[in-house]
Amino acid sequence: MDKGRASGRGAPGGGGETVVAKFAAVASIVALTALNCAGIRESAAVQQLLTALKLCLVVVLFATAVAYATHHPENIVQNLSYHTAFLHTKGPAGFFSAMIACLWAFDGYADANFLQEEYHGEHTNMLPLVLVWSL
Repeated sequence: MDKGRASGRGAPGGGGETVVAKFAAVASIVALTALNCAGIRESAAVQQLLTALKLCLVVVLFATAVAYATHHPENIVQNLSYHTAFLHTKGPAGFFSAMIACLWAFDGYADANFLQEEYHGEHTNMLPLVLVWSL
């Protein structure tokens, strides 16, 4: 038996790494609760800051991908080829990687309900219209 597994290190509930992770989780919950208690404007400001950071990360990721693609164009041709595009995607790994794309695609439909609750205008029942136009 592996000594690391026998001592509980690396397993949930044991070892130093999980204590640090649990402390970070508790600290973030306490900080977010305090932020929610502080007020809506403060919470909105933090949400806008975090959204801006996410957008910056997406732009950096895109720029990195474009820079890589310009230096290695042979990889693009190979990856987009009909014969090599789906190599090594059979089995559970390929299925679950495809499921990630499906789940992300349907994530926006869940948000439409929340938007409908917040919308107050002429057309108060816009959910069917949003769903039809999103298809």
